[in-house]
Amino acid sequence: MTKSRTAQRTPRAVIEAAETPDFSVQAFLDSAKIGRTVVEYARGQAVFTQGDACDDVMYIQSGGVKLSVLSKAGKEAVVAMLGPGQFFGEGCLAGQTLRMGSATTSSASVIFRISREQMAQVLHRRHEMSDRFIAHLLTRNIRIEEDLIEEVVRMVGYNDLPDTPPLAPITARLRPEAERSPFAVRRALA
Repeated sequence: MTKSRTAQRTPRAVIEAAETPDFSVQAFLDSAKIGRTVVEYARGQAVFTQGDACDDVMYIQSGGVKLSVLSKAGKEAVVAMLGPGQFFGEGCLAGQTLRMGSATTSSASVIFRISREQMAQVLHRRHEMSDRFIAHLLTRNIRIEEDLIEEVVRMVGYNDLPDTPPLAPITARLRPEAERSPFAVRRALA
C-alpha cells in the first residue's frame, strides 16, 4: 500500500527534520537515561492487539511492524508498514486508554517500549527529541493520509467523489481529569 513519495507532496521542512542524519534516537535514549524495555519479536508476532491497554510508546530499533485495524465484520485493513527508526503506539500520549488498532511484526524485530510517563517527560525536557518526534509523526501521518486518499479515489473514482465534505462528528478521546496525571492536568490548564 505504501508508494514512493516525492518532495512535492510532503513539505520539505518535515522531510528534512525526519531525516536528520546526525540525530540518533538510540543514543539520545541512552544519554537521557530513559527507562525502557527492549523486546525481541519473531516475524508475525503481535506487539499489541486492538483493544489492549495503551500504556507505552514503541520505537523500532530493527525489523518492521504492520499497523492494522480489524472491522466488526472481521476484515483487516493495513494502515501502515513501519521500519527501523520509527515510533508507533503514541496514542497513549493523547489520552487513549485502549489501542485503536493492532501492531504485528513483519520481520524479526527489536522494539523499545517506553512508558507513557517517561516519554511525556522527555518530550517536555528535551527539545531535540520532541522536534524529532513531532517531525516523525507529521511525516507518517501525511503518508498515511496520502495513501488513504489514493485508496478512496481508486475505489470511488475521482469524478464520483461527493461535492460536499462528510459531516462526521469529531470528538476528542480524553480521559476524565481524575484519571489523568497532575502534570497532564496542569499542562491542559496552561
